[in-house]
Amino acid sequence: MHTETILQNHCIKLFEKLGFKFLSSKEALSLRKNNHNVLLKDILKERLKTLNHNKFASETLERAIKDLDKPLDKGLNETNKSITEYLLYPQSYPVEGKKKKEGLTYIDFEHPCNNDFHISAEFKVACHGSDKTRRPDLVAFVNGIPLAVIELKRWSVGFKDAINQILSEQKNGEIQNLYKFIQITLAGNGIEAKYGTTGTPLKFYNVWEEEDEGIKEGLKTHITDRDISKLDETIAALFSKERFLKLLKHYIFFDKGVKKICRYPQFFATEKTLQRVETMQGDKRNGLIWHTQGSGKSLTMIMLTRLLKLRFGRSKIIVVTDRIDLDKQLSETFRGVAIDIKHAKNGKDLFKKLQSGASVITTLVHKFEKLDSMEPLLEENIFVLIDEAHRTQGGSLHEAMRAVLPNACYIAFTGTPLTKAEKNSFVKFGGEIHRYTINQALKDGAIVPLDYEGRFVEQKIEDKEGMEDAFERMTKNLSLEAKEELKRKWSRFSKIASSEKRLECIVQDISMDFRKKCKRVSFKAGAIFATNSKYEATRYYELFKKNTDLKVSYVISSNEQEELEGGHKKYIAQIWKETTCGNDETYIKKVCDEFKKGDIELLIVVDKLLTGFDAPNALVLYIDKPLKEHNLLQAIARVNRVKEGKECGFIVDYRGLLGELDRTLTQYSSLRDFEPEDIQGAVFSIQDRIKEIQKFYMDLEEFFKEVEHKNDMQSYVNVITGAHKFNEFKNLFWNFAHSFHVALNHAKIYELLDKETIKTYKEKIKFYNELRAATQRQLHISADLKEYEVCMQNLLNQYINANGVNEIQKLTSIFDVEFENEMQKIEDLSARADAMICATNAVIREKQESNPAFYETLTQEILKIIEEYKQKRINAEEKLKRATNIVQKTKQGSLQKSYPASIKGKRLIALYDCLKTHFSALSLKEDLKENLVESVALEIEKIYKEITVIPDWPSSSKANEKMKSGVADIFWNIKRKYQVIIENQDALCQKIWELGVKNR
Repeated sequence: MHTETILQNHCIKLFEKLGFKFLSSKEALSLRKNNHNVLLKDILKERLKTLNHNKFASETLERAIKDLDKPLDKGLNETNKSITEYLLYPQSYPVEGKKKKEGLTYIDFEHPCNNDFHISAEFKVACHGSDKTRRPDLVAFVNGIPLAVIELKRWSVGFKDAINQILSEQKNGEIQNLYKFIQITLAGNGIEAKYGTTGTPLKFYNVWEEEDEGIKEGLKTHITDRDISKLDETIAALFSKERFLKLLKHYIFFDKGVKKICRYPQFFATEKTLQRVETMQGDKRNGLIWHTQGSGKSLTMIMLTRLLKLRFGRSKIIVVTDRIDLDKQLSETFRGVAIDIKHAKNGKDLFKKLQSGASVITTLVHKFEKLDSMEPLLEENIFVLIDEAHRTQGGSLHEAMRAVLPNACYIAFTGTPLTKAEKNSFVKFGGEIHRYTINQALKDGAIVPLDYEGRFVEQKIEDKEGMEDAFERMTKNLSLEAKEELKRKWSRFSKIASSEKRLECIVQDISMDFRKKCKRVSFKAGAIFATNSKYEATRYYELFKKNTDLKVSYVISSNEQEELEGGHKKYIAQIWKETTCGNDETYIKKVCDEFKKGDIELLIVVDKLLTGFDAPNALVLYIDKPLKEHNLLQAIARVNRVKEGKECGFIVDYRGLLGELDRTLTQYSSLRDFEPEDIQGAVFSIQDRIKEIQKFYMDLEEFFKEVEHKNDMQSYVNVITGAHKFNEFKNLFWNFAHSFHVALNHAKIYELLDKETIKTYKEKIKFYNELRAATQRQLHISADLKEYEVCMQNLLNQYINANGVNEIQKLTSIFDVEFENEMQKIEDLSARADAMICATNAVIREKQESNPAFYETLTQEILKIIEEYKQKRINAEEKLKRATNIVQKTKQGSLQKSYPASIKGKRLIALYDCLKTHFSALSLKEDLKENLVESVALEIEKIYKEITVIPDWPSSSKANEKMKSGVADIFWNIKRKYQVIIENQDALCQKIWELGVKNR
């Protein structure tokens, strides 16, 4: 089992192998002077001298350190941003003997070995405005500046707890004084590890998959005495000296005020592109980056742009798209990270900006066609970044670009895989630089899986023969020409009439389906409905408004090809004008914002917003239009974005694009031109979910195969012998229940699973949930409310156990009035004793420092009970009796039942207990020792009453010195009067101080 201490030691050794010097908490504190300061100032000052060639005076260096240690008056995020800028860019300070100021550097990013790297454990930091402290497990320093926090949990607990602890420590009143410097945060438990930066929410913590073989091989030489864990791999990847500084310098940035750190595919795509550009010539520099939608393609373009500008002095970067909305979106994204980007309004403006000093330009690919009369620009330091390159890499548009910029380097990006034909053409273009597939993104949690369901609605006319007879009777007196003209009109009318009925069916189906799906998520979910035409979009809108209570809106645009069929052109033009008030851009922005906030539940679209629209709350995509290849993959990706409480997105297809999804995706005409491995994992079917349910069900059955009495709950509890076993069971149960829950969203589950099987699964989920609750009580493990998300609770309430017996409840403390009743629910006497002992241990862990003497005594008693039962020296009844006694002592909170009348209050009792334990070794009579303990405790209490009037006394060095001086005088008087020596006086003085602080 990996305890936190073992994990911590493994990490420290690895950091040392990576070139970090270890500082114990005591050594670190001596360099910091106190728990409020987090900079290792002596190390920092010495390193500043060396890095800046001793050109700054000592007072200037002191000022530079003070300037770096910025106050938090503007909040953590703004302070962190300001400090980050200080670290990245030289700051101007006066140099003695010179008129001009010069740049002072805190870190040498170009030469890693010129910096000092340290790692410290149990780094105690005082909370803001209180005497409480927090102790991050590991803190990594560069030149005495804390830049990374690593939080560890034993593998049975789960790394999410570590992330939540990191997030908690960044709150007001916590240790923001440390996190204002922090650039990388890492949470791990040996099995799993995820990283982020200051302010990163839980859902955006990422895994790192290393692609550099050198780092992989290096790790194998660093760790030879044990298996390499995911935590080891992540530490080596993030904190190898050169990589650590590269991430700090180039791959951590603020996007519209939000601090972000790159994902590994973004990092390696950028690095490989730079390597290609720097080492190859001509067209060999060109290439393609395929990163699946939802994985941060736009931010990859930004990172690459920043580094290209840095590496190539007078370079020009042109960001090319083929749609106005995407062009605007990319421009806003670039401006969000403070890149000065210019937008080319037309062909002439583009050419003018290319000839001017503009370094980053966005434009539409069509603008290049307007430049056919212009002289080509022959510069080689022009880089063209082409978004959604599968639409523009071939044909006249691409040729127009090449004609104007023949020597430019072309880097293409796509969010969907290339078809087989496109791959062949891209070989000439330069080939693939980097890929990040759908399956990889799913595995990493960068996107959520998509569940597909086909609900093809047939369109038919009832009593076709009767309708034809009626038509003939009505037209018997008309000429042949007139009859044919009427027939054509009648044909259109019958099509519209039949479609109307079909539209109504779909409206009702969506209304019921969406409400059903919304019940199982914890956020304001939205759905996107892709329709076939602007006319259908407006008709659907009217039907939804008339027949449902959904909050619905729609987007149609004036710049799409006008529809001539059926005479709807004027109608569409009129309704567009009424809806948008003639301002397409403002209207669409308003609708998108309302949808993301949850004010719009269903958004009806035609083509707009089926690409480039990122709304994490989008849960379902309903499709009633023909889509294929890239258009289909781009559309379904609207609902794959990550959001807290969102386990998957749903695709409901009314056009039968993928039928029953019972074949390989490439066997369907809409996706047949792709390679099978490239679109693997794009969507999952109900058949996939049923296979999952069956597998997870069998996993649970296998886990409990050794249970002797299948009808006895306690027999199952006994299999889960410790927290690590409980965690394993909980994960198996969660997989089973979650997969069953998702499958219930499919209308066809009852066709594919018989009633008895569904009944068995429901009963098993009910039983395993009761088992989870019983084990949680017995092992006194904290309630897992965060992991059992809303959907899990809804599953239990709606489908498994409507009477609420299995509601997930918080753990009962021994001090709660319900504790005894909870214990009585455990019938097995030994198991009940174990539950009481676990509950007592929870109190001991929480209150240990407030009265160490008392709680250490309790711990020894608990260990004795466990050992004697193990050796069969006591039976279950005696074990329970002694465990009950332990609970009573813990509630009492002191070593003995009664104290001298003068010993009252938790601080005096703690002092009394501590002194009694320590004075027990004195060679004095027992009654004299009792009196001495009482009198010394009272004298120390007098000192406390004097020093507690000092403002913020727990953090005051004056109060600390006065306390220790007074206690030393008391001990000296005891020695003089009784001729006895009190051992370890310094340690005892420190303990007395800590007891006063903890019990104030």
